[in-house]
Amino acid sequence: MRNSQLSIPIVLFSLVLTAAGATALEPAARCQVDRHKTLGWAAKCDAAVVFRAMRRFLPPDADRLQRCEDRFVSKFAKIEDRANGTCRPALGDATAVLDAWRACVQPVAASLGGPMGVGNDTDRCQSTKVKAAGKYADCRFTAQSKAHRKGVTPDFSHCDDKLEAEFAKLERRGSCATMGDAATVRDDLTECFQAASGQVADLTVARTTDQITLVESRTLNRDGHSFELNFYRNEAYTCGLSGNYTFMVVEPANNPGAERPLWAYLHGGGYGWFDEDQIYQAVKTQTMNTFNHEETFDDFIDKHLLYNTVRPDGEVMSSTLTRRIQEGYRVLFPALCDHDNYSGRGTPYPNNPNPNGGVRQVNGLQATMAAVDYTVAQYPSTQVFAHGTSAGSLGVWTMSQAYIEEGVYLTAVVADSWTFVPPRLFDMFDIFVGQEGYVFNGGDLRTDGMDKIGFPYEELGIHPIAKINGGFTAVPHMFIIGEKDPGCAGYRGGILPTIPEAEAAGLSNCGWMYDELVQAIDNQPNSPHIFDLSPTGDHVETNRNNPVNDRVDTFLNGVWATNPPHVFP
Repeated sequence: MRNSQLSIPIVLFSLVLTAAGATALEPAARCQVDRHKTLGWAAKCDAAVVFRAMRRFLPPDADRLQRCEDRFVSKFAKIEDRANGTCRPALGDATAVLDAWRACVQPVAASLGGPMGVGNDTDRCQSTKVKAAGKYADCRFTAQSKAHRKGVTPDFSHCDDKLEAEFAKLERRGSCATMGDAATVRDDLTECFQAASGQVADLTVARTTDQITLVESRTLNRDGHSFELNFYRNEAYTCGLSGNYTFMVVEPANNPGAERPLWAYLHGGGYGWFDEDQIYQAVKTQTMNTFNHEETFDDFIDKHLLYNTVRPDGEVMSSTLTRRIQEGYRVLFPALCDHDNYSGRGTPYPNNPNPNGGVRQVNGLQATMAAVDYTVAQYPSTQVFAHGTSAGSLGVWTMSQAYIEEGVYLTAVVADSWTFVPPRLFDMFDIFVGQEGYVFNGGDLRTDGMDKIGFPYEELGIHPIAKINGGFTAVPHMFIIGEKDPGCAGYRGGILPTIPEAEAAGLSNCGWMYDELVQAIDNQPNSPHIFDLSPTGDHVETNRNNPVNDRVDTFLNGVWATNPPHVFP
């Protein structure tokens, strides 16, 4: 039997996740939805017991609480059995999930006056504060549920206002054992909610296409071919400092509207974050203004389309992007304007001084997936490939994994010149940060840098080493790294020394940093993944005339040989 006092605060947790069409989700994503629903059910069951007792100024009925828990455990087991081992993370012990929540909220209950049962005016005030805190939780999780359905980030400010107003009203009446504690209760409950949500992490990405509009269309004539270019803006998502997320769609040459495979190209741009002193830490000469503003139509055309397909002398360059355009692919160019490696899921943009005003969030992954969703809905698309360079190579990984949570499998991914490989990525940063020849000038990537993204990718094992070691084969990935690349402390210019760990293993710095990923692919039987480490390669070779483009072609030919299905219905 459980200590009934631990269950009093369960009234504070009421999460009901509404997911339209959940039955159509793949088992792993369905598991996440059902876990949240079951936690919501457990909270409601406990709440009914606790409120019944509170109305009578009695302790909660321990037997009733135990029955709630027993049914919760049974429901949780059925969810994992139905998912047939695909739940991520695999928890198994539902009791541990409930225990963790109760342990977290126990101090909140204690701060509001401890056990009920005396029946005096002080008890009435404190029990009503507990009820108000429960309403706050309901308000917060209802806001999250609505936002999830709409694909936007929840706004909890009205919930905060209601909690503060209710506490203030109670305290004006007098006889409260605690005074002025609304903010403390709010903050404590928020931490407990985040911890509980992390245990049964909902890995899907809330997003919306409802505010996407066509801004402008142009025709680009090149070498006897005509290309229709369409420029869109998504006003649901703001950039880090000003403007909104945008994207450009390049139609197949001379054949707009034709059914074609889609090539989503996520361009590079480094990475940056504001530290606790609001100093912007970034790559090389970048500042906070480099990739925190809206990207224009001209930006996409000049900096990302033409720059990566045409040489300075005007001749067509045989890059990976050029070859896909020549083969008749439709090409999507999403924006990078939170400087977040296309990986943000809508959390607040930390330490952002907001010189242009407004609430800023980190929306890169949301906006990128919304751009893909919109493109495949508006243009007839068959297979969908993702190609990322530099920062974009991190983005294509996070995007492919997020789509998997919805039962959508991209056809293949090409990730050129950066891949998230903890902990060695952080180890290399700590060794070389600020040194000539290395990409980052300062700051702390392991803490402040990751806090900006606002999602525990490493802790949840959503990185290539962990996923491939766990058997991930669903979407073929080609990872491309050049051993000269400064992003992995490469030997360009002979500036940076080989670290002792790499030297002992007979590897270059870049070879050592990515070696655990190499081993994961090598150890996977019949792996569909390729790690391309070029001894003479540098940063982002797929955007140049380079032999690696032939190897990309070979990889893609292998994918096409499997007769891959259309990606979106």
